[in-house]
Amino acid sequence: MMETDVLVIGAGPAGSAAAKHAALGGASVILIDKKSEIGTPKRCAEGIYDHGLKWLEIEPNPQWAVQRINGGTIIAPDRTRLTLDETILPEKGYIIERKVFDKYMAMDAARAGAKIMVKTLAKSIMKDEDSEGSFYVIDCEHMGEIIEIKASIVIAADGPESRVARAFGINSTTSPKHMMSGVQYEMAGVDCERMDLIELHLGAFAGGGYAWVFPKGDDIANVGIAISSASKRPAIDYLNEVIESYPPLKNAKAVELNVGGDPIGGLIGQIYSDNLLVCSDAAGQVDPITGG
Repeated sequence: MMETDVLVIGAGPAGSAAAKHAALGGASVILIDKKSEIGTPKRCAEGIYDHGLKWLEIEPNPQWAVQRINGGTIIAPDRTRLTLDETILPEKGYIIERKVFDKYMAMDAARAGAKIMVKTLAKSIMKDEDSEGSFYVIDCEHMGEIIEIKASIVIAADGPESRVARAFGINSTTSPKHMMSGVQYEMAGVDCERMDLIELHLGAFAGGGYAWVFPKGDDIANVGIAISSASKRPAIDYLNEVIESYPPLKNAKAVELNVGGDPIGGLIGQIYSDNLLVCSDAAGQVDPITGG
């Protein structure tokens, strides 16, 4: 049996940040992720504000900070445009490459002292105690084998409808009305007027949601859409209509497809229990406007 002070389940940005700072604080830390490659598949439009990076004490790195963003344009159904750029907004940001950024954060956690275990799925979790106090025993499938990890504290960063949270009676279930369905292409051949501005497209075509164009430099952009569960048609139908009707995307070609869902109902009712903390998407810590 492996033993650790803190077990973090899920190596997204929240999980890796938690692992890093716990390790810097002197705790022994294990960070596990069910995927064989941290950061994939991408389920993100990849925008981040400067203040988010500053809060995390992360310096932008050109390996993953691929496009400087100076503002955004909101586009109404009649194509009326409202642009808020660096002349109005005090805050700038970046479009990042999440596949690189997530690994970068996990590497930071490793440098701080955390042990990283990929392709490791938490299968079950049980609370127990001995003369020294309570602890958790987590059965994990690691590289095809079952292992046990004993941890004093567990941080669940394992995404929407967290299995870990549910195992301890924390209701992390998101009702359908509070889940947005998203689909996105990464596209080449995009011809936006300004590649330093994100675009948000509002209107009935979005099926009760919105579409976006997030430039990534040169002629590349993430082009996606998020719709409510009340929509009668799949998100990809609306997205294809946006692409066909919007001139800057006329010659764009998809090189990657991303799909997923975002909980937008706000924080779940309970985000902690005895030595158990639920965070990030697992806790509903998502901005319902931006999905970030």
